[in-house]
Amino acid sequence: MHKLSVSIGILAASMMAVAQTAPTAPPTPSANPTEGRVVDQAYINSFIGFSYPLPEGFYDNTGESLASHAGESPNGIFYLLVADRSTTGRSRNRVLLVAEDARHYQPGFAVKDYVAKMAGALSGHGLAASAELSPVQFGSQEFYRTDFHQDANGVVLYKAFVATLVHGYFLSWTFTTTSQPQVDELVDSLQKLTFATGEAVPPGANPAAVPPAASPAQLPTSEHPKRVRVSEKVSQTLLIKSVNPRYPAGALSARIQGSVILQAIISREGDVTEVKLVSGHPMLVPSAIDAVKRWKYKPYLLNGEPVEVETQVTVNYELYR
Repeated sequence: MHKLSVSIGILAASMMAVAQTAPTAPPTPSANPTEGRVVDQAYINSFIGFSYPLPEGFYDNTGESLASHAGESPNGIFYLLVADRSTTGRSRNRVLLVAEDARHYQPGFAVKDYVAKMAGALSGHGLAASAELSPVQFGSQEFYRTDFHQDANGVVLYKAFVATLVHGYFLSWTFTTTSQPQVDELVDSLQKLTFATGEAVPPGANPAAVPPAASPAQLPTSEHPKRVRVSEKVSQTLLIKSVNPRYPAGALSARIQGSVILQAIISREGDVTEVKLVSGHPMLVPSAIDAVKRWKYKPYLLNGEPVEVETQVTVNYELYR
């Protein structure tokens, strides 16, 4: 299993361990907080009422990464978003966003208590603490943060777990990178976090007294976004014409193989208008870009209207014996 999948598994196990210490909670409402989406590089959740712009270079990888954690657990835990940024190393930078129904905890259970319990659970899964629990402020909202590091198959991963309490939910971000400065940079992405009209739950308040939003909150987003981000799996269903890349002669001679990962912009008409390199061997990249630029897609419709699409494309080069 890929180490990033292991990281999600550790967090899931830790959250379940924390949730199991909470008292029995009333049933949650039928509306589903997981119905958020990424529009114009921002994750928008109208049920809870917030908008989170993805850090630069990150893409929405929720569908494929959280297949085994989709929906709600019996303890009111909702996995909302996985955003990845591919690197040239052995791992990817990652942002994991989770919501947990605060009514599953006793009255007065505050953000600091929640993060402290999570810190203890993560430590029990082999993560070493890098910094003490501390309060942080983003806008008018109070968060708590705790940091860890982990040796994952010879690669040291640095993690920050940051959480707040808003509209009856504990919202938590887990940032994972390969350096502490990058972790701090990712945590700073919360400076752009905005909440819908409505007062957030003050730290230490009784969350049971503040029910989750009964109807979608109004968020600052246009009705017709210029561009949406979709996963590679979704874009593959729209592909109607692909051109096989030419295997470079030099790469063949050197027996170089592997994958070239690209970020592509697809126009409203289904044409590939822009291609940027994410990762791949330099000898394979030019032919991959040349091929993808000639691919054709069906238009992606949002509310019945075609929109531009940003997606990831993987071109594989494999030598046959």
